[in-house]
Amino acid sequence: MLGGLGALHRDLGLPRPRAPPGRLIQAFTSMPCRREYDATDPVRALRYRDDATCADAWYLAMTSRVTCPLVATDSRMSAAAAAHVIEIIGPGGPTQPR
Repeated sequence: MLGGLGALHRDLGLPRPRAPPGRLIQAFTSMPCRREYDATDPVRALRYRDDATCADAWYLAMTSRVTCPLVATDSRMSAAAAAHVIEIIGPGGPTQPR
């Protein structure tokens, strides 16, 4: 998890956090979170499978269902999101659907 957050900070050009990793994890786990799952996600993911890996297709399906932007630094994920008109926030900044 910390590796992914570090890569996101690096790729988006954000300043590195000054808190020690343990404190960052503690702060993150204390945030209110909810699990997002819907029985239609696997079926919906099939529609994105041609342009993405299975895991990426699942994220695209969930993002389209909850109608929020996807945050990713992976160029393949960005391309798949753009191909399916899904808003993505990545290294180039927010990309609006075409």
